[in-house]
Amino acid sequence: MCPVCRCSIQRECAWGPLARSWIGMGEGPQQCPSMTLTPPEISLSTDIKDVGILINGSVPDLVGSRVECDYGLGVATAATVHLDYGPAQIQTCPLLPRERYPNIPPGRDHLTVPVAIKVNGTSVVSGSFVIYDCERTGAIHTKTA
Repeated sequence: MCPVCRCSIQRECAWGPLARSWIGMGEGPQQCPSMTLTPPEISLSTDIKDVGILINGSVPDLVGSRVECDYGLGVATAATVHLDYGPAQIQTCPLLPRERYPNIPPGRDHLTVPVAIKVNGTSVVSGSFVIYDCERTGAIHTKTA
């Protein structure tokens, strides 16, 4: 489902007056926003502080808006918008504080962390990244590590 308004009449869309926030019925799902996170995988042994996010598709203009990365678990961090024009938008978000990382389940070497981009409190696009533990990889996959 595309999170921006899908209204048959633009005036019925609460975000309708905002640029790039309304997708007409005939424009289709190819205009729905998608996001790419960099890096897509994060080792527990690295000291990465921020994640880069490239958003493609139709999302509201971010200038003057409150933009944040919501990691669930009651944790959200303020995003820094670097590029806010054209078909792609680039931003960075601080990662979860290390003490707030979810625990990797026993018998696994990684977990997937969901992240949603919220604009003024409304989720406009979501994705995920992987946190992994190399020490566990060696213990779990002894023949291939």
